[in-house]
Amino acid sequence: FIVGIRQDAVKDGTIAEFQRLTTLDEKQDFIQNLRDNPIDVLGKTGTNTLIRSLQTEVNNEINVNTRTATALEGDIKAARKIMTAGGDPGEEALLKLEARAQSLGEFGAGAGQMMANLRVERDVLLQFRRMAPGQLQNTLNNMANGLEGIGGEGIDTQLEADILNSGRALLRTMNERVQSDPLSFAAQAGHINFTPLDIMSGDANAAASIAERRDQARTAAAIYGVEPKFLTNEEASVFANLLKTSDRLARMQFLTSVAQHFGNDAPDVLAQVAPKNPELGHIGGLLLLGRTEAANEALEGMDLIKQGNKAVNFTPTNTQPVFSTAVGSALVYQSEARAAAFAVAKAIYTSRSFDKGLDDFDEGLYLDSINLAFGYNAQTGKGGLQSVRDYTVLAPSQLDGEDLNDMLEEFTPESLAANTGQDINPALAQSIAENERFYLAVVEEGKYYIVAG
Repeated sequence: FIVGIRQDAVKDGTIAEFQRLTTLDEKQDFIQNLRDNPIDVLGKTGTNTLIRSLQTEVNNEINVNTRTATALEGDIKAARKIMTAGGDPGEEALLKLEARAQSLGEFGAGAGQMMANLRVERDVLLQFRRMAPGQLQNTLNNMANGLEGIGGEGIDTQLEADILNSGRALLRTMNERVQSDPLSFAAQAGHINFTPLDIMSGDANAAASIAERRDQARTAAAIYGVEPKFLTNEEASVFANLLKTSDRLARMQFLTSVAQHFGNDAPDVLAQVAPKNPELGHIGGLLLLGRTEAANEALEGMDLIKQGNKAVNFTPTNTQPVFSTAVGSALVYQSEARAAAFAVAKAIYTSRSFDKGLDDFDEGLYLDSINLAFGYNAQTGKGGLQSVRDYTVLAPSQLDGEDLNDMLEEFTPESLAANTGQDINPALAQSIAENERFYLAVVEEGKYYIVAG
């Protein structure tokens, strides 16, 4: 009986001493010492029984730590995936991962090395993101010879290969996204402090918000060597949907705000919205020309059409020949603008026909609606569709057909050079001035090709 008590006491003391050990190495050494030096009271058999119990506890601890380390390495891989996808897990998340690796001791050694590599790769990628595409390309070309302070010459470590692959993937993404959405990419890279665009909350707020956005767009464009885009892709979709679903007053407010506050950049803003809603982009263009009444009539007509109203006998048979004849060759290089103008002319005609209570198709009213859709100023007779050398030309808002005709007749190499910086053969310039088979075809507002008919 007394021997049993002594054996239990020794066993409990041994277990307590074992459990006070903090590292697996200490516990393994403790077990090995028991193998080498069995406890007299327990004997070899009793000591081996105790060893099996203690070893089971060690094995369980090893399994738990191994699973924990595997899970941690998975989390580190996920953090790296965020980085290589263009995001950033953030400093706080990295510190927590590092603390978890340290808490695992020797089991966290692999995770610790992964974290050290992630730190280096993150620092490099954050620098990459702030580069212009050309600068990044040059940097990657230089890095192909190896990274200073890592490995030997050339790419001879996994870390170097990972950094180079991530950089190349970033460059591909950058080349795509800086063309389509430079603002979003610049904001993600930290080049600009992006704030949502406020267009609809009154003139003062809109003016301040738009002024800031114009600066941000130019900053992003200068960094990436692209043309400025003043809306993100998401904003362009949101505004296109707003123009599609809002009432006439809200649409007019939006378009007027863009025209007033974006100034010379307004056509570029409308161009971003127009592919998603070309008719409303076209109406915004009318506002830029100061054709507020025509724009308002177009919006009113669009609402009538949306509500299911139709102008009497406004059929393809009645309208398409009239529209084609009126437009002629004016938009030979502007097929999308032609389609949008047709829709806007239909909307203006619908508004006017309902105002007049027409009970049949009125060709004259439709011709007026077509010209108004192209920016014609009925008070001055300028802008819109004009006849020049018996060709239909879309005239700038401040010119009429006679003005354009005079410009062609007075065409010289000197006048071309003064306006465009381009040279022309004097004989060809004289032919353009004297031969009426040369006519104008609009490329964009105020810019034309001279075409030989």
